[in-house]
Amino acid sequence: MKKRIVAVVISIVLALGVSDTLKDYVQSRMNGAIINQINAMGGATTLAAANICTGGKTFVSDELTEDVIYLYTYESAVPVAISFAVGEDGAVSATGNFILYEGFNVDTEQDIKDFFEEFSVKVEAITK
Repeated sequence: MKKRIVAVVISIVLALGVSDTLKDYVQSRMNGAIINQINAMGGATTLAAANICTGGKTFVSDELTEDVIYLYTYESAVPVAISFAVGEDGAVSATGNFILYEGFNVDTEQDIKDFFEEFSVKVEAITK
């Protein structure tokens, strides 16, 4: 089973005058929101099925410095998105979701970049 790993870094721009604390909070919520939005494109049933299959874990790591989504794509299986939200003192919250929206084309790295273009995020291949 051929596997590709892609990192998706989401960076949002908030209006001037927003506190850093609020900006960090909103930023940390964006990863999960975008994954849910992708599954919602498949309708309520797809979104509900994807949310039932969500798992999470909190752990401590100094290796992550920014929030990121790792997208695991497979030749014969649905993609899996693991979003990592970095907290205080090395705390990291990881949430895994299947991406069940059938319109999410992951055949090539360029297909993935094209899909995420509308979300204004940076996509970087980890493996090809």
